[in-house]
Amino acid sequence: MSGRLTQAAYARHRKRLGLPGSTRQAVGKAVRDRRIELDDDGKLDPEVADRQWLERTNARLEGPEGEAFEGVGSVTAPSATRSSSPTSSPPTDAEAAELAAQSAAYRKSRAARERWNAETARLDYQRKAGDLVSQSVVRSAWSEVLRRLRERGQALPARCSSQILALVASGEVTEHAIRMVLEGEVAEVFRALEGRTPGVPAGSS
Repeated sequence: MSGRLTQAAYARHRKRLGLPGSTRQAVGKAVRDRRIELDDDGKLDPEVADRQWLERTNARLEGPEGEAFEGVGSVTAPSATRSSSPTSSPPTDAEAAELAAQSAAYRKSRAARERWNAETARLDYQRKAGDLVSQSVVRSAWSEVLRRLRERGQALPARCSSQILALVASGEVTEHAIRMVLEGEVAEVFRALEGRTPGVPAGSS
């Protein structure tokens, strides 16, 4: 057996191949978990170790530094005889590339999931704090506001005309008096829409 490596050198070997477990700590953990085995002199053959890592680890659910996540663990380890058998072939370039692709896909999926969870938590907090209102509530509230505005706007001519006629009958009709009647009625329309927006929870308007 030639080309045996220390654990640190083996970590650099995995990093060159783009494989997970490319740190000294990850390699040490793999040794403790018996996913890879050291020789008597404390070193290891990289080809044998690569094969052991591939066979004994659920690669699709392994983190970028070789760590296992909740609910994920090593598969049952084959016997040492099988792992070091000369009839077992080392992983091919295609297998190494596939493992690297699986690890990259996992890291990308995990990052997307973490971003989604963080954004969901932020929105949930803002909703509970009253900083966010659902689109359906806003649409319903504005529909009610526009309905009230339309009803009161349509009633303006009748209300104003009756007051202006009263001014004419009393002989007090002037431009200023008519303007005061109109301004008062318009102000009343908007005054009726002030306060809490209908349909929106208190503290959200």
